[in-house]
Amino acid sequence: MAVPRRLPLLLALAAALVWAAGCGAPSPAAAPKATSVHHRKGFLLLGLAPSPPTGSGTGTLFISRHARRFRTVVYAKGANSFRPGVTPGGRHAFVATESGKTYVLSLPSGKVSASFATPAGARLAKVAPNGKVVYVLGANFVAAYDTAAPYHQLGLLQQGGNTFAISPGGHRGYLAGNNRRDILELRLPALAVVSRTTVGRIGDLALSPDGNHLWAADMFNGDMFVLDTASLQVAHTIKTPEGDPNISFTNMMAATAGFMQLSMGPKGGHLYAAGFSGHVLVFNTNTYTYGSLTIQPPSAPAGATSGKGGSGSMGSNTMGSSSMTKPSSTSGAMAVSGPPKLSGLVVLPGGREMVATAENYHATLLLSTATGKTMATFPKVAANRWVTAR
Repeated sequence: MAVPRRLPLLLALAAALVWAAGCGAPSPAAAPKATSVHHRKGFLLLGLAPSPPTGSGTGTLFISRHARRFRTVVYAKGANSFRPGVTPGGRHAFVATESGKTYVLSLPSGKVSASFATPAGARLAKVAPNGKVVYVLGANFVAAYDTAAPYHQLGLLQQGGNTFAISPGGHRGYLAGNNRRDILELRLPALAVVSRTTVGRIGDLALSPDGNHLWAADMFNGDMFVLDTASLQVAHTIKTPEGDPNISFTNMMAATAGFMQLSMGPKGGHLYAAGFSGHVLVFNTNTYTYGSLTIQPPSAPAGATSGKGGSGSMGSNTMGSSSMTKPSSTSGAMAVSGPPKLSGLVVLPGGREMVATAENYHATLLLSTATGKTMATFPKVAANRWVTAR
């Protein structure tokens, strides 16, 4: 049978196209680890057990895949920490403690893989977007370290706080909280002060995805400030009732309102704010208006702890052990009553759900971001701050 005259030319052209496609396609091995999804279900949810404001406690980490059930891991005795810092890709968590030691935990196991000395009094860690620097904060200092061993110190500032926002490029940091009445703009990683703006007593900070606007929540009078990061000046002030002028850090459970953790939605169109009043305020970042979601008190099995005072029962106290907490399916009322005092809050990837800690009920709630409806309750799981890792 005769071969069509065009066939050799077509075969040669097809071979050339396959070769060219193979040359132009990136190698799977070349994909940056920092942006890869390390966990099969898309993300991890992490939180540290609440502890007294100062002193020692049981170093406890809550870990959940996809916010459906939690494992409780005890990583150290005598540790006290507030917020974990997580590397992009979710492979490691940095936990800074008051004892003067920062632990490096492998994820998702939560096992301690390393530790290094940091100034005593640290309670908060945050990792830069590029994953190369971790910032450790205490009431009187901020310190910067390499995220790789031997964890060299890169900068130290003798001023502190308990909330820290980092620009998307990692070159600017914003420090507030811990009774400060100002916000410091810092050059990173050297931690040199660039500018200072006097504002209220800020409970938490959140940056817009483009880094152009900094949201700052005053926990004492309920004002939400929106600052232009180009000038670090207040561009908008949004008045809300989410404040209590009598907040005392030594008796937080007596507060009736007050902004706690802020969480930016995945697309940046909305900012979510947990409050001790039992509401989540939802701010429209384009119109600078807000709506309020009323969160119902959680239900849990009879005899559940109220969460008053110390950290309560967090699972096993044996070093390196863990226990699993599943959502409650019972309708029995808990030992306490009244609105849930919401502290830790984070919007989950996808934007449809959020997780919030009800401090007075010593429980964590899985909530709808649209309605505030409780979709699941996790008794005996509570964290001051929640962080997602992916």
